[in-house]
Amino acid sequence: MEGVDAMSLVDESVAGDDADGSGGVDEEVESSASLEVPRSVSQEVYLCAEHKKPRRLLRLLEGLLGGKKEGMMGAERRVLIFANKVKTALFVVGLLHRYGMQAEALSSRLTQLQREAVLDRFKSGSLPVLVATDVAARGLHIESLRYVVNWDFGTNLRQYVHRVGRTGRQGAEGRAFSFFSRNLKPLAPAVVRMLRAHKQPVDRYLFELAEEAKGALKAGGSKAATTGGTDSAAADESVADFTVEQGVVDADVDARASPSPEADV
Repeated sequence: MEGVDAMSLVDESVAGDDADGSGGVDEEVESSASLEVPRSVSQEVYLCAEHKKPRRLLRLLEGLLGGKKEGMMGAERRVLIFANKVKTALFVVGLLHRYGMQAEALSSRLTQLQREAVLDRFKSGSLPVLVATDVAARGLHIESLRYVVNWDFGTNLRQYVHRVGRTGRQGAEGRAFSFFSRNLKPLAPAVVRMLRAHKQPVDRYLFELAEEAKGALKAGGSKAATTGGTDSAAADESVADFTVEQGVVDADVDARASPSPEADV
């Protein structure tokens, strides 16, 4: 989006809050198998620095909502955005308001009446963008929702799959876009494997981060083995294979990766 100064868009206190709040990978959930995204959902996960998220989100929404798409009604051009914290959700809403976009936050700070009013507007299509936390979106079902965006990727794959599963229900077409931060590097190999298993494109910078994580994991396993600690097999548990439908995801990440329009620098 022309004229957008990415650095001026970032509230430093919010960026710092997110980096701290979503920086730890949830290893207990991370080792779960049998995580699956509907095949009707296209997934795009990009390695994205915190200061680049505002610009990327604005460009993304401009593409999804800015132009008239043939055969699409207002209720079909809705976007559900997930954030890890209420503070972050409010920041994203403020960002969109500054650039003339209609958006509201769904959080625990709303009364029941306020929550219902916001949801009614979103369901009808009069409110195109809803920004929510996982807690606030619990039990939320939006019929025919086409687009989901993860401003924060989340701390584990179960959380990611649950969010992305809000679209593409009952075989309907859906699209999911996610911003992945470097502080989630231990999760990167599993994310890449899942994307390849679903025949989804892999951002090349995400792929490189996954390779870094695998190298660090192997180095850590070798060091533990020489010192009588946990062996490499146990250390590799956090990036175990994921069962997808009737196949098992190969442990080796496919080296074919699609380029990203913007590097994480």
